[in-house]
Amino acid sequence: MRSHFLAICVLLFGATLSFAVLAQPGSGIRWEISMEMPGMPAGMGFSLPKQTACLSRDENEAPPADDKCTLLEQHSRGNRHFVKMQCPDGLTELDQTRTADSMTSLMKMTDRSGEVTEMTMKGIAIGDCDYTAETAEQARKIAELERQAEAAEKRGKEQVTRMCTDAVTKMQGTLFTKDGMCKAQQGEYCKRVDTLDGYRLLAEGVDRTHADKTGASLDEQLAVCGTRGVDLRRRHCTGAAKQSNFGFVQSFCPDEAPAMCPQALDTKQLGFLLAKCEAQTAVLASAECEGREYSSQIAEQYRSFCAAAASNAAGGGAALSQQRDAADQGGATEGKQGVTKDVKAGVKEGVKNLKKVFGF
Repeated sequence: MRSHFLAICVLLFGATLSFAVLAQPGSGIRWEISMEMPGMPAGMGFSLPKQTACLSRDENEAPPADDKCTLLEQHSRGNRHFVKMQCPDGLTELDQTRTADSMTSLMKMTDRSGEVTEMTMKGIAIGDCDYTAETAEQARKIAELERQAEAAEKRGKEQVTRMCTDAVTKMQGTLFTKDGMCKAQQGEYCKRVDTLDGYRLLAEGVDRTHADKTGASLDEQLAVCGTRGVDLRRRHCTGAAKQSNFGFVQSFCPDEAPAMCPQALDTKQLGFLLAKCEAQTAVLASAECEGREYSSQIAEQYRSFCAAAASNAAGGGAALSQQRDAADQGGATEGKQGVTKDVKAGVKEGVKNLKKVFGF
């Protein structure tokens, strides 16, 4: 997330070495540098391998410059050194303690949002080097480190964008809450919540996660849009009923369903009838199923419907949930809204008349 941070860490590590003594101007010491983040398992280094750097011993040598940062403070007390720099990504501080052949540096960066990142850098002197000759190469390595970090940051942002775009399509609401990763796409998410398909996907996802007692509630996932689940469902149910969206009403709108039963009978919405319309189911069964001794005598589009209605009338309501989808395939299309609710309660005692139809 902070492409400049690693390069600044290496730069600051070397900047404090201008306090060193006991060397000719222009000479240097080669250091092996490792980096670790707090909380990582012992011995596990940062994602980058150990680095080596040739750094000046000359106390008069100016600290390495960085045109992206401003040096705010630098001082030394004994073998402890402190540097503070203001960089594009935020405020970076280094607190370093060193001996002739080792040093430990504590890095802290506070970004513009106030988030703090800390890193420990450790160095071991491993030999002499020609500081003057290697300065240019060191600068090149730092520039390459910056380039790699910036490329990684870009890839990370692109991955998040793709993930959040997919989350809008699938209505994964937990990613859009106040603590979610997809704040930039909250506007798109809220627009999709206002559609029947978007609400359906969101509500079904909440049902699935709550079945496992995980995930945020529907209201929590809608808070960013300034609405509540009960209010949004009421509005969508009103719209779905006006649009004759039988699939949505069957799944989410028990109050609106009864008024749609006559239309469902007229348009042969077989799954809806079985789930929500007891009287109309009996009427259709009387017309299409009565007196047929064999299933071959029943019109193909009604065979699954007749079997489900008869099974339910005989007390086999459990079979209804298994056969209702087959009945849908045999009848008129219901707008393909992906019905997922349990419809066992759809045909109860009201179809006891079917016992007479089928003679049991």
